[in-house]
Amino acid sequence: MFSMDSQHTIARSTALSDCGLFGGQPVNLTFRPAGENHGIVFSRTDLGGAQVPALIQHVLKRPRRTSLQVGDAIVDTCEHCLSALAAMRIDNVLVELDAQEIPGLDGSAKPFLDALETVGIRENNAPRQVLTVREPVVVRENGATLAALPSDSPHMHVLFELDYGPTRPLLHQVKSFDTSNGDFASQIAPARTFLLEQEAQALQEAGIGSHLTTSDVLVIGDDGPVGDNTFRFENEPVCHKILDLIGDLYLIGAPIQGRIIANRS
Repeated sequence: MFSMDSQHTIARSTALSDCGLFGGQPVNLTFRPAGENHGIVFSRTDLGGAQVPALIQHVLKRPRRTSLQVGDAIVDTCEHCLSALAAMRIDNVLVELDAQEIPGLDGSAKPFLDALETVGIRENNAPRQVLTVREPVVVRENGATLAALPSDSPHMHVLFELDYGPTRPLLHQVKSFDTSNGDFASQIAPARTFLLEQEAQALQEAGIGSHLTTSDVLVIGDDGPVGDNTFRFENEPVCHKILDLIGDLYLIGAPIQGRIIANRS
């Protein structure tokens, strides 16, 4: 069921540039204002402006990232960007990029959020749709569980349990976040993507992320972060999982009113 509010876009354009997190290819990204009912749409300017709407039906199954595809146009690693757009309540925006992968930046949503906050938002002349959870929905796969439950709150509440098991270097972490009163900018947005040390070694041996060092990405070994890196806050890994989840759920095409519970998701 859907309820209404005003749609939003950004007040003016803003741009970011960096290399892709996995592929390492240089990429320029520009957020541009869009009209009502436009939605969040990626545009591959290197492919003649081919458009890829940020919707669940366009998800391409790829390891360790959220990817979208329409025809020959692919957009890789869009979850951090989408998380910032969700937090800003932006419904309509054209996201231009001149390569396949979204800029990796520091591996968090903070650079995207900072850029969007700098230009600000404005209302579109159309009502906003909100997906309201009316009955429980539970999905389980390979030991992971994701549940959506009804809630009296008008916004989304997330509870995430991160558990790699007793033999892993990363300890069990649990974090809750309420989009109605939580501070996304300080609690969630700065949390960076992370890898266990053996995962990072395996990816680089496969030629993925070979341009990255332990200063560029958060790699966690038996004694904590590897190299000269440190946690931005003690529970940064589970906070980043919430960041990813908020971005992925925005692919529904509307914000959610409900309670989301994730375990090893």
